[in-house]
Amino acid sequence: MSTTEDTWDDPRITAYVMNELSPTEAAQFEVELKAQPELARAVAEAQAVAKRLAGFYQEAPTATLDAARREVISDAAVAAKASPRSSSDYSSKRLAVWAIAASILMIAIALPLWMSPRIRTASSFNAADELAESATAFDEPTAELHEQAVSQRGQSSAPDQRPRLKSSQRRLDASAPMSTPPAAPAADSAADFAPAAASARTAAPAPTAAPAPAVASSRARGRRLKKNVDSDMESYAMPGSDAGVEGFEESPAAGERVGDLLEIVEGNSMELAPEPAKQQMARSIPRTLSLGKSVEMNDQGTGPGSPGDKFAPLADNEFRRVAEHPLSTLSIDVDTASYAKVRSYLQSNQLPRPDAVRIEEMINYFPYDYPSPSAGQEDAGAPFAAAMTATTCPWKPQHQLVRVGLQAQRLTDEERPQCNLVFLIDTSGSMSQPNKLPLVIEGMKVLLDQLRVDDRVAIVVYAGSSGLVLDSTPVEERQKILRSLTQLKSGGSTNGGAGLQLAYETARENFIQDGVNRVILCSDGDFNVGMTGTDALVREARTQAKSGVDLTVLGFGMGNHNDAMMEKISNDAEGNYAFVDTIAEAHKVLADQLTGTLVTVAKDVKIQIEFNPAAVSAFRLIGYENRLLAKEDFNDDTKDAGEIGAGHQVTALYEVVPVGVEVESIAPPVDPLKYQAAGATESALDPGTETPPNSDAEASLSTETLTLKLRYKQPQGTESQLMTRVLDGSPIPFEQADGDLRFASSVAAFGMLLRESSFVGTWTFDDVRQLAENSIGPDPHGLRAEFVELVEKAESLTVSEQ
Repeated sequence: MSTTEDTWDDPRITAYVMNELSPTEAAQFEVELKAQPELARAVAEAQAVAKRLAGFYQEAPTATLDAARREVISDAAVAAKASPRSSSDYSSKRLAVWAIAASILMIAIALPLWMSPRIRTASSFNAADELAESATAFDEPTAELHEQAVSQRGQSSAPDQRPRLKSSQRRLDASAPMSTPPAAPAADSAADFAPAAASARTAAPAPTAAPAPAVASSRARGRRLKKNVDSDMESYAMPGSDAGVEGFEESPAAGERVGDLLEIVEGNSMELAPEPAKQQMARSIPRTLSLGKSVEMNDQGTGPGSPGDKFAPLADNEFRRVAEHPLSTLSIDVDTASYAKVRSYLQSNQLPRPDAVRIEEMINYFPYDYPSPSAGQEDAGAPFAAAMTATTCPWKPQHQLVRVGLQAQRLTDEERPQCNLVFLIDTSGSMSQPNKLPLVIEGMKVLLDQLRVDDRVAIVVYAGSSGLVLDSTPVEERQKILRSLTQLKSGGSTNGGAGLQLAYETARENFIQDGVNRVILCSDGDFNVGMTGTDALVREARTQAKSGVDLTVLGFGMGNHNDAMMEKISNDAEGNYAFVDTIAEAHKVLADQLTGTLVTVAKDVKIQIEFNPAAVSAFRLIGYENRLLAKEDFNDDTKDAGEIGAGHQVTALYEVVPVGVEVESIAPPVDPLKYQAAGATESALDPGTETPPNSDAEASLSTETLTLKLRYKQPQGTESQLMTRVLDGSPIPFEQADGDLRFASSVAAFGMLLRESSFVGTWTFDDVRQLAENSIGPDPHGLRAEFVELVEKAESLTVSEQ
């Protein structure tokens, strides 16, 4: 047997796709997935087959089988039991019934993601009724049986009552060995369902499982079923195909995995009573990149309610001449959403669109070893420490790379203040996928596990309207909170504005003085009713933020995720923003970095750098395109900026052109000013700046490269405080720079390549990979090793597109 066949025989593939592995088993299996590309490919293909099957059945119409028609079929089945039949007829018909029942139960148990809203919102349903309805909807011989039974009773069947089968359904039925039998033996199909239906009406125990027919193996039927679905999908024009799964069509083993799924369902088909929809959906949560990651992502969304991920347009920062623009002013940013989003695209075999790549968020995704504020140092008493380093630029050696690093003070769990949290959860219809609402619920469970018994949690949901599901409740009553979470269901439109208002109101009603008061918004951002425009929602968030309640924005899902709106709300409400694509990412944001996510140590943090024109001729800020501030905003305490959480780190990289080096890719200088002194700059022309240029001749002629100024407010403060640092001395060779700086440089170059930026010069993905591999250093959570894999993935996708 070949290696490929051995891999496909691994029963854990099916168990993993159906989320039947324990957390420990799943974690061990995911380690093997990273180490064995063939195994990862097998899992991806199995997921794609499951997705195609689910999409096929979701589009199929559901025929309603009323009580009268069900009774007709049941009576005909009883009469048919007295008719003699051959063993071959029995086997053929029993195989047909089992194939239908197994397929339907597979969808009901393993693939609730694609269930219709009607079934998805039901708390429970009758298994026998569902099987009977499915038989009528998908089995043409059974439909003929109904007509025959009605004829025997002297009745006529209304033409519009018979379910109309699509051609794709007929082809699906024809794929199994189901030749149309004579009328009398055909009644046996309904007979197999009749006992279950009768037991449901009389509350008798459910019948036990019958042995599966040995006419054809489940794997053989799986291969036929895959082939049929493939052909159906081509003619049926199903949305969201598996185009992102490389080599899917060429692998015959995928059909065998469908067979494995059928075997599992067949072995339990008549013994399993379907659970409530909420429990089925909980089982489908992706532990890493499972079912939710096989969805083809449309990134052409243009507004709320439209398909496709939506991103705010970004234009790379240009080089600026220090003689004309000596100041760089920005709001700090601790968001990490862009990196997780980029990772999801790449692991779904797609290159992200350039606007999805915010380089500063990619750099800030990784932890670095920055010094913390400490007693006796110049930053003593400050909520964070600042440090700067200059080195040669790896992709442009004649330039320099300057790193500004901030490290916020860390807090232990015992030092963390008491929390008053409001989970604001989007339960609209767009949140039905397993990497949305089910993952939200699991993520909130992770957060709940980290909280102390004296912390408090409330739950607000919003769909067409908002509602308070759980009033503020101490975490000591954990089971009560869990019940409220696990009962959430998706459905309806999205009124995000009303949800924001109610969540903030709930937080204010339970406000804890000197505590953590925070709303945690979980959504895909697809707001489509009520307050839908980005500007209106941002104004609402900005107004609510003045109440002393902080905001954390967690984005979920791919395909219609409104990243632009979510990021804008976070920025203007002085919050933090992360994208949660897996349960592992939920642990990172809501467990490993809990204090940083919840506890603010400084707000309205602004950076202003003044470059020395005697040392620097031009500079370019890498990233932070939507965080730039006017130079006058730095000293204006009414202008909002970003917040830093406990333990958070902030990194900003500048590409600097030393004096004497020709500046490339830069706008031509302006003409000399007629009414100003020669050499005047924007600093001299603007009275808002603290120090006019060249007022300190000694400083201008010194070896200083730049002066860093930071302004921040205490969490409950209204007046800012100033910190100042100076970068002096010559840059160190890049090979001698610390590993953190070299790794951050590789992330920056990777972002520029994904953005198709000209500023990365002649560098390639291979250059990025080599630099990252050589500077991984300590990597306890494997984040940097995963980054190297993403670089390799991007390189392979780029080559395939050429």
